[in-house]
Amino acid sequence: MRAVVILFCFFVTGVCVAQKKVASVDVATAIAYACVDRPGDLYVIMTNGEALKFDKNGKQIGKKKFNTVPTIFDPKDGTRAFAYFRDTQMVESITPDLSYTDASPLHPEFAVSAWLVCPSKNEFWI
Repeated sequence: MRAVVILFCFFVTGVCVAQKKVASVDVATAIAYACVDRPGDLYVIMTNGEALKFDKNGKQIGKKKFNTVPTIFDPKDGTRAFAYFRDTQMVESITPDLSYTDASPLHPEFAVSAWLVCPSKNEFWI
């Protein structure tokens, strides 16, 4: 019985030592929502329209300012992000470092007033 207790204490101590500190960052503005891409980078969308991208260690690696908060923001697989704005019926394709966007209107022949648009390879689901 004594050997089991010692073995258990050794195991618990090893697990506690193996834990690593969770990366955290402070932000000055309220967060609207957050999402993670496949490589594990965190995207935080603020209520003022600012988008921040953090790597797994909590280091900021991208920043973008939207005019308004996107209705949908999808980081996808980390190669291109996607944003949809219902009020303006615009879609944006965004580079991984959030430095460049390609904005285009949602064509009215696809939807009179789309409520939801999602990316699908090189197309959109409306």
